[in-house]
Amino acid sequence: MENFVTVYNERQKINNTFNSWEYYFKKVSDYNLDEVYQSQNVIISPNKIEHNMEHWPNKHEEFKKIYDKYIKLNNKVEKILNKYLIKLNFKEQKILGIHFRGTSYKTSPGHALPATIDQIIKHSEKLLKEYNYNKIFLVTEELDYQKKLKNYFGEKLININSFRSNRDDAFKTYPRNLHRYKLGLESIIEAVLLSRCSGIFYVSSNLVHAANLMSKNNQLLFELFNGWNSKKQYIAKFNWYIKKKLPKNLFGLKDVLLKNDI
Repeated sequence: MENFVTVYNERQKINNTFNSWEYYFKKVSDYNLDEVYQSQNVIISPNKIEHNMEHWPNKHEEFKKIYDKYIKLNNKVEKILNKYLIKLNFKEQKILGIHFRGTSYKTSPGHALPATIDQIIKHSEKLLKEYNYNKIFLVTEELDYQKKLKNYFGEKLININSFRSNRDDAFKTYPRNLHRYKLGLESIIEAVLLSRCSGIFYVSSNLVHAANLMSKNNQLLFELFNGWNSKKQYIAKFNWYIKKKLPKNLFGLKDVLLKNDI
């Protein structure tokens, strides 16, 4: 992740490296990059996602073994994480994590259709009452979601001060110093904090599956399923906006809450 850059790479060194993996994680082996490039046999993988690749839940235990053995946060990120655990009082409360994508997720072809604010509030209220959660930990990149949910739930809702916008512009603008690095840092911190929650309420995403992979708790997973967006871009662009206005029985959002024990 130094010579094959990610969206989180900065043009200046972070933690004395240009390798974005090492911004956040410890090295996975004792080999360094110079030594690898001097080797006789080097395999470089393609950067495309195979369409037949199995999703997280189907290989959960296999991924968890790899994660537990090789993937460790570096000391700097651990310190930041521990500050949030103390500040948000994570250890003393029963917390429902909720993660809902907005912005580009509403128009992404082939992805799960996202939730509406009304759906999030309705099901969150039900889960808080049924499972006796004290707090809600919110993860979302959409500013409008954060504002409306904070206004509704008040002090019961907690979150970290991560970058949010109502536009799909997180990687298109550079509004703060070390913005790309901070985007990665905030995502990792939020994923780990989600992993410490007693349960997670969500629309399917890699971040939730990663959080559950990291969890040492027997988390309850509550998935809101609204159906799938069209794989055709020109339909996907409008599909969610139309469906959210239609009744459920007339091609509207499915609004099905699934309880998954992974």
